[in-house]
Amino acid sequence: MRFHLRKILTYVLLGVLGSAIFVTAGYFIAEVFFTAVYPRTTPTSESVKVVEEPQVIQNPQVIDIQISDVVSKGDVVTVLFDTEMDPAHTTIDTNLKGEGRWVSGKKYEYVVGNILSNKTDAFEVKKDSQSLDGGKLEQDIIRKTVSVNKLTYKIGANTSNHGLKSPITVSFSRPVNKKTAEDAFSINPSVKGVFTWRGQVLSFTPASLQYQAQYIVSISGIIKPEIGPSVSVDSKLAFQTEAEVFKLKVPYYRQQYLNSCEAASLRMALAYYGIKTDDMEIVHKFGYNPRYKATSTNTWDDPREMFVGFVDRQGSDSGYGVYGPPVEKAAKLFGRDAQFQNVVTPRYIAEEIKAGHPVIFWGFTSTTQTPYTWNVPRGGTITAFKGEHARLIVGLKGSVLNPIGFYVHDPINGNQYQYWDSEKLMRQALHLPGVTDQIVVVK
Repeated sequence: MRFHLRKILTYVLLGVLGSAIFVTAGYFIAEVFFTAVYPRTTPTSESVKVVEEPQVIQNPQVIDIQISDVVSKGDVVTVLFDTEMDPAHTTIDTNLKGEGRWVSGKKYEYVVGNILSNKTDAFEVKKDSQSLDGGKLEQDIIRKTVSVNKLTYKIGANTSNHGLKSPITVSFSRPVNKKTAEDAFSINPSVKGVFTWRGQVLSFTPASLQYQAQYIVSISGIIKPEIGPSVSVDSKLAFQTEAEVFKLKVPYYRQQYLNSCEAASLRMALAYYGIKTDDMEIVHKFGYNPRYKATSTNTWDDPREMFVGFVDRQGSDSGYGVYGPPVEKAAKLFGRDAQFQNVVTPRYIAEEIKAGHPVIFWGFTSTTQTPYTWNVPRGGTITAFKGEHARLIVGLKGSVLNPIGFYVHDPINGNQYQYWDSEKLMRQALHLPGVTDQIVVVK
């Protein structure tokens, strides 16, 4: 039984293999036959045609022209496209002065330049402007704007010496709504005043400011120009007001003799009080017994007690002058009170001037000569120098607490109400202790 089954399977397998061989042989014979009858050919580009789909080119679009209703110098106009543009074939036109550039293929920026006048302008992307892929803008894209100069303003005041009733100005570059400008104006400390306009200039005239005071003017808030949007402003200016000028009505006289500057100064002070006299009469009130210096002993008179030397002669051995105490004595002999001081300060002098009292002070005309000394009869020595000179203080600039300077009658050169700042006066007073640090207040 097993033998017969094996034999049967063998016959079946041989049959299958035989069929496969037959089929393969048949296919081979058929292939040879058809190749002989119909030779094979290699396809070429001429024999094979490919049908392509037509390409659709999209026309570019302007997404936005970003421009304000009102533009000024420095503003930026931006044009945005939806695709990459060809700058060489894209026309962007405007009558605005300025300069443009491509930030990218899709973005163009234009910086507005100088504005010649307030007018309506246009910004335009022209029809047929071309994208990189060949598409073209189908129509002109236009945006209109008004070009105006930027609103600028300047606060005007004399920062160091502003008059008490002088106006403070604010100048605008173009017309603005007056009320908004006035509302933005303030001054601290607060001061009452009146607003006036002249063209584009706002003026604030204060009722009265204080002497030597500091004020701060502010322009802060929202100002509405006549053309264009409102503008936020915030600016300040500090200024100092003028100092008070106080002058005594003191007659002026030139000195009548070479060495009579002290007498001439007292003569002017006495005339202020209505007392008429002359230099020689005053010199005699000082004490006057003229003589030359004894050169052998280097002895001479004491200017703290009398006039030394000759009033009309020049030379360090011939004529000199007088110091404060005899001048004080002479003023009293004419019926006026007087006070000698050898501690000189601007504040003390300011107090006396403000009280209506002229002040004689000692200084110099020149410092080129070396100080010298001589002996006096009562013992001791006197310091002197050839440039010593007396003048009369007749006015004050500033306050008693803050004297800025003084006004001086100088008997030697004709100068009346000559202004000296406090520093100059103190340089004179401190030049030579015992000589220039003297004043006599005539009351």
